[in-house]
Amino acid sequence: MPEPDETLTPNPDHFRVRVYGNSRDTAYIELPDHPHELVFGIAAKTVPLHHFLGDDYLGPTLNLDFDQKGRPIGIEILYPTSDDE
Repeated sequence: MPEPDETLTPNPDHFRVRVYGNSRDTAYIELPDHPHELVFGIAAKTVPLHHFLGDDYLGPTLNLDFDQKGRPIGIEILYPTSDDE
């Protein structure tokens, strides 16, 4: 995971939103049970939410991350990139 360019939420005890420097199309919302450390493999399981949103969902890709204990720890938001931008 790349280093965050900016943390948008000042209170890490609740939710924290990270925007990654080299990517205009990726953000990560750290939920309260997230350890607030950027460590590779911190998510034990990732569930793509498009399976639950239905075929008519046209928004960004959403992935829900869980820790080793099965607690939700974060939501990854991925917007498709365009070569024309």
